[in-house]
Amino acid sequence: MSGFFTGVTILSALLFLENSLLPAERLLAVFLENTVLGVTLFLLIDFAYHFPQEKSQHALERKIVLFLSASYALWEAGFAIWRFTQLRIFVVNYRPSFVDFLPAALILWLIFLFLRTAVQNPGNQASKRFAYIFAIPFLIIIVNILRSFYYVSDLFYHIFASIGILFAGSLFILNFLSSQQENTPFSTKFSGLIFAICLAVFGSVAWMVAPIHAQDFVPALKDQRTLYFSQNGEGGYTVVEAPFTFDENFGNNLQLTDSNLRPFEEVDFEFPFFDNVYQSVYISNDGVISMGAEAIFRNYQLNFTSVPSIFPLLVDLEPEGVLSGGVFTRREADFLVITVDRVNSYHHQNETYTFQVVLYNNGEFSITYNGLPAVYRYQPNQNPEVEIWAIGVKPSSPARIKGSFATLPLEIGPEGMIQDEYQSFRQHQHRLMFPIALVVLASGFILVPGVPFFIHRSLARPLNSLLAGVERMNNGDLDVVLPVQFNDDIGYLTQSFNTLSRELNSLIRELETRVSNRTSDLLAANEQLLKLSVAVEQSPSSIVITNIYADIEYVNPAFTSATGYVLDEVKGKNPNILKSGLTPQQVYMQLWENLTAGLSWRGELINKKKNGEIFWESTVITPIHDSNGDLTHYAAIKEDVTARVMAEKALRESEEQYRLLFDLESDAIFIIRNDDGQILEANNAATSLYGYSYGELLALKNTDLSADPESTQRATNTHLPSDQVIIIPMRYHLKKDGASFPVEITARFISWEGQSVHIAAIRDITDRKKIEEELVKLSITDPLTEISNRRYFYIQAEQIFNRAPGSNTLAVIMLDIDHFKQINDRLGHAAGDAILRQLAERLHQNLRPTDILARYGGEEFVILLPRTRQPEAEQIAKRLWQAMNELPFSFGDNSVTVTISIGVAELSEEMENLDTLMRYADKALYLAKQAGRNQWAVWNGKTGEGA
Repeated sequence: MSGFFTGVTILSALLFLENSLLPAERLLAVFLENTVLGVTLFLLIDFAYHFPQEKSQHALERKIVLFLSASYALWEAGFAIWRFTQLRIFVVNYRPSFVDFLPAALILWLIFLFLRTAVQNPGNQASKRFAYIFAIPFLIIIVNILRSFYYVSDLFYHIFASIGILFAGSLFILNFLSSQQENTPFSTKFSGLIFAICLAVFGSVAWMVAPIHAQDFVPALKDQRTLYFSQNGEGGYTVVEAPFTFDENFGNNLQLTDSNLRPFEEVDFEFPFFDNVYQSVYISNDGVISMGAEAIFRNYQLNFTSVPSIFPLLVDLEPEGVLSGGVFTRREADFLVITVDRVNSYHHQNETYTFQVVLYNNGEFSITYNGLPAVYRYQPNQNPEVEIWAIGVKPSSPARIKGSFATLPLEIGPEGMIQDEYQSFRQHQHRLMFPIALVVLASGFILVPGVPFFIHRSLARPLNSLLAGVERMNNGDLDVVLPVQFNDDIGYLTQSFNTLSRELNSLIRELETRVSNRTSDLLAANEQLLKLSVAVEQSPSSIVITNIYADIEYVNPAFTSATGYVLDEVKGKNPNILKSGLTPQQVYMQLWENLTAGLSWRGELINKKKNGEIFWESTVITPIHDSNGDLTHYAAIKEDVTARVMAEKALRESEEQYRLLFDLESDAIFIIRNDDGQILEANNAATSLYGYSYGELLALKNTDLSADPESTQRATNTHLPSDQVIIIPMRYHLKKDGASFPVEITARFISWEGQSVHIAAIRDITDRKKIEEELVKLSITDPLTEISNRRYFYIQAEQIFNRAPGSNTLAVIMLDIDHFKQINDRLGHAAGDAILRQLAERLHQNLRPTDILARYGGEEFVILLPRTRQPEAEQIAKRLWQAMNELPFSFGDNSVTVTISIGVAELSEEMENLDTLMRYADKALYLAKQAGRNQWAVWNGKTGEGA
């Protein structure tokens, strides 16, 4: 683990140096980062295979993975060494982009290892937390990959990486310490957490403030200005500000690209530069002019390359795709004009740059700026080339002399001079970030030692005192009184402990007195219980007492006489040993519903004696509660009522024959009192139809079953029997669940048992009504498209036509599919049917609710537009035409483009009937087809011509 923490520390330091050093120096940190990352991942994977202990079953897998991770680390180290050697010859090399996926794969494997350990050891929560923690560096790597392809900005990446690494490292340390068997001091964990939070807060504040501060930076570069460079006697140049001159004759467009296809152009032109004469000039796509050789873009980071160059404006440009500008050259006998005209910045497309360089064959040259951005958008930690990086001149030696072209004239020596705007921007940001860094360091020096001291004084010491008091109490010392050190939560807890100690001591001392008093109460209760026991023993009624689980604990002698069972035979058993199977199940459900609600239950049970004889018992069961209100027992008092039940049964047998005929009727039969609608009788078919039990039906009135109670009451409210028969073909009734259904009712008014009643025979006609509705639908609907057919269209259209107030208030659209026969011949009739259905659906979606759409026949459709004048009808036709052309129609895997022709006609004064209006719409459709199809035409009623 020490190696891992060392690696993380070094990696964090390298990331800090990458973001704080200037381009040339930061390369040293960048080249080492991935090597340190590879070693760190190797150590971390080895840790994962040993956490919480080594797993022998994964030994081979561990060796293979460690070999692969070590190979990756060695490759990164070798590649870094090669990159360092290339710096000696002023060459900067980038890492291959695909290599960034390797650490992402290793971290994914690391997450898998911790998750597998968590699944195999469910109690090991630390492994699961490690898996979640390492999701943070995985996301950081993914964001870095996205940044390399310009999907996310540098600013977002640096913010995410800075805060993510901080939190991941802090959470890893805290989770690791928590997972150890030895007790890690709470103060250590807490101080680390507080310090991490403070760093995150300060970091977040810095990232929020830094972009705002960056907006205040303005490069020392003036627009509409010409700089003139002439050779001086010291091997350098004298720079003066010349009158503004911009040659509008640009010459040839070089058609440079931002890619490797054409990043530069070589021009033959002899030019003396820093005491050397070069035969060719290289013009690059990023505003740099180099002498004798191409200046590689990535080498700018190393002291602006080793190639002698003029930097009129070093910024990442995108000359490719510029419509009205670009990079131009014009060569004359004694000078060469190079113009960058209105070229966009690669990173900020709304920024354009225009400048011009004129090289004279005597070694002098000028730089003219004629169009720079009004606002620059420098951001913290962005790459230097995103905004203006530098201007200046340099020979083949590294550019080490920095200066400014703001104040002229200016003398430049043989070393050249660079106005480094990126360095100026970093110094501008330094004035903000340095105080924040000091605050972070000061906070660390204060929090790291201060938090443990504060916790020890205000938390650990009072808690240790409280724990010592608890230990004394466990050893039997009940006179413990602890001093309250602070008036806080722990002080309140200490006071509560002292109160508990005093009360516990008092309770123990008073326990004997309470036990003595309780004993006296129990003796008195036992005396009362003895009296109750004698009464129960001598009771003529059967008495059964059970516990709360319905296990029998006591039965009296009367129970033995009634059932034949003695106490020893039934003790511990459930009273259901008496069940005969004849008592309805709902009786038992009601019994337990009452008892579980704390209520008594009274009813009759049909039970069986020990000898198998059936008998009836009138039973009362009551819950028994103690003084606290808790349920303790159930008591049942029973009386044998067999004789009464048998007598009632004999009386009912005479009515059974009549009832059988009543119940065999398939229709629902009710006997209903006329004056109030009370249901007096109902057969089995009625209970099945409405979902009520027989008893529930007898508690209802006929209006309770009707969806139209007022009509039902008016139809049956008569007091005189008349043998009148009424038939109601259809009325809606309600079932118990509230569902309505259609019924047919036949009622006869008679006198029954001295009351004026009517017998209602009710039949469910749901299926019959569905069939009738389906027949109606089939008669008015086109079966393929499920819209109105031609017959139903004319029924509706005639009604609307007759109600139309006059001309210009009604319109008709007729349309059909162009070349529909070819679609059927090529794809088959199934495809044609599918297209007809889709077309009908699109038409329906683009019409108003009041419009009437119908299939007129074949591939022809008709639409009636009520209250619609010609301009609005034409707009609707246009909308329908567009709806057909927006998307192709589909059939299986095939996609078919379908067009339609549309004819529109408006009702006018000379149209006496609907057929005339339809005929004009059909003529307009013919005109649309005659004009070439896939369009609409409007019939002009006045002239009789299409428009």
